[in-house]
Amino acid sequence: MQSETQRSPGRLIKIPARGVRSLVWRGDELVDIVGGGIRYALDGSSTGGFVNYAFTFDRATTSPSGDFSVIYTDLGTKALVLRRDGSIVREVDRSFYFADRYEYPMALATVDGRDLLVHCPRSYCRIEIEEVESGKVLTERDSKPSKDFFHSRLAVSPDGRYLLSAGWFWRPYSGLLGYDINEALRRPEHLDEPGLVGWDDFESEVGSTAFLGSDCVVVAAAVEDPRDEDEPETGPLPRELGLWSIAENRWLSRVNVDGPIGTIMAIDRTSCLSLYEHPKLIDLATGEVTASWPEIESGTQVDSFVTDRMDVPPTALDPAHRRFAIASAETITVVDLT
Repeated sequence: MQSETQRSPGRLIKIPARGVRSLVWRGDELVDIVGGGIRYALDGSSTGGFVNYAFTFDRATTSPSGDFSVIYTDLGTKALVLRRDGSIVREVDRSFYFADRYEYPMALATVDGRDLLVHCPRSYCRIEIEEVESGKVLTERDSKPSKDFFHSRLAVSPDGRYLLSAGWFWRPYSGLLGYDINEALRRPEHLDEPGLVGWDDFESEVGSTAFLGSDCVVVAAAVEDPRDEDEPETGPLPRELGLWSIAENRWLSRVNVDGPIGTIMAIDRTSCLSLYEHPKLIDLATGEVTASWPEIESGTQVDSFVTDRMDVPPTALDPAHRRFAIASAETITVVDLT
């Protein structure tokens, strides 16, 4: 990347916290659900933490309503669906196939007032949508996936309309598929089709994505570009950030970035948060780093296909409120960009 400035905008909050195992935002509190439901307030106080799940869970996600959560082993096959109070609703699993190599495909969404669970309980290449509490499958179908794709890094748009899967094809080769959730609930075969955003739209590897609003997606390209030199540039280049419109099916902007990008969070149409090695803001028009926090270690993950997650700390992203939190051995650091 370009030379990093020393400016660090926003408010920095340090919260004393030892042994944090997961982080999610719940209102203005941070919750370590895997760690038993410990709640950390932004004033530095903490409460709760009375549940021991007695397993190697290391990740958590929560529904937009906050009524349900899922804890899971990111490079394993086991997950628990929980109520807000930490009580167990049910256990779920994913396919064993290469489960120790890539991120567990898991997301919670709220659609038309219903809390839904999106995951891959039957096969690595088959997404299912279920009612969270009952487990009722809403996408039963006889069709087979049109692409042999390992779904991962599932993300749902803020309005619950779109679903993205930033997983990988065999080789491994990172890619991106996207779906309309309402269409999938009406016609489940939609989840086995190329989808709204697919392989043909992105000709290089896609490592990470982040919704910007309801139908725009920031896309971070990763590693290599396999295109022939004679082919037109229709997809993102290596280490490139692009803003893609699902509604218009086209690029709104694209910019080269001089360095790994890693996991991202969209801030607005001008900037994006990159979490490779340490948090930094990247200008979507120039590719330059405009602010950074080198004292905060955030890991080196670039896409879903990973064999060692030990360097990725518990992290909670909150794009709606322009803030993020990252835990270390002794402290949770919150950066509020508002």
